[in-house]
Amino acid sequence: MGEQKKVTHRNHFVAQGYLKNFATDDKRIYEIPFDKTKRAGIKHIRNTAKETDLYTLENTAIFDRIDIAEEMLNVVEQAAHPLLRRLCEGKCRLNPQERGTLSHYFALQLTRGPEVQARYKHFLAFLDDQKTTVSSLDDVNRIAKHYREGRFPYFDAATVWKNMNDENYTFSEVIMLDHLRNIFISAEDIYPYLLGRPWEFIYFRDYSLFTSDSPVSPFAVSREKAAQRFVVEDADGVIVPIGRKLAIRMGRSPKTPQGLSPLAAAMHKMFVERAISGELDSRSLGTPEDADVFNKMTLDTAFRYIYRHPDDAHLNPEKLPNQSLLK
Repeated sequence: MGEQKKVTHRNHFVAQGYLKNFATDDKRIYEIPFDKTKRAGIKHIRNTAKETDLYTLENTAIFDRIDIAEEMLNVVEQAAHPLLRRLCEGKCRLNPQERGTLSHYFALQLTRGPEVQARYKHFLAFLDDQKTTVSSLDDVNRIAKHYREGRFPYFDAATVWKNMNDENYTFSEVIMLDHLRNIFISAEDIYPYLLGRPWEFIYFRDYSLFTSDSPVSPFAVSREKAAQRFVVEDADGVIVPIGRKLAIRMGRSPKTPQGLSPLAAAMHKMFVERAISGELDSRSLGTPEDADVFNKMTLDTAFRYIYRHPDDAHLNPEKLPNQSLLK
């Protein structure tokens, strides 16, 4: 009888292979929590950005292995991390397959974090509070559409409605299964809108970057748009700190604008194809202003933690944001 494989219960929501790019040679990184009851300090990356059973199901009848999601994430990470290391070494030419691997990796980082699951649990708690106002499946869908700020394409409104008045029913397993589905399905939805943008590789000599527990930062140029919650497809750009001395700034969205003439639509398609091929990529030397803007974006999109190299104490924010699901 074969030896039973050990199940992973302590799940990294930011991979060690990524955090390594902000750490010392012995893999130490400085963690700054937003929770004032927790202490900032140096930790080994294996003990950083972890949460118990974030990707682990309780019900062994659903899959052969209850940590199958962790294994699926590991497959993507093992393909992406050598590419990230290569980029940090200054080798920024990517073929379409490598670009696809990193796009998938970045998309998963947008969907795998604990804030995504926390939003879903918060939503279902909100739905539970609305029981007295719910009299049909349409009401469940209406509340979901009004409230949802995350991506929940597999939110099972029919199951919620069917069991809403059953005091003995718990949504915990349904929540977890939906969350795991959403990690991968939502990432597939996001992936093309990262892949088809021009990428600018911005290297820094004298300035440094930090990262966070939510390191992929979509942004909007206009203040009006930035003040609203928008999806990646509609973002004017995306910032990803790759390492202490490198960030990727993704430009114009590949989303096809509405109302284009046939000629304009064909030109837009050609633009996306050129972006995917890497023809529109560029490389530049970052300025102190760039570093300040990128670090501010990283701080703005962080959920509970930021992470920096132990030598970069000068990057500590003067004021930390309040941890909030609805910021």
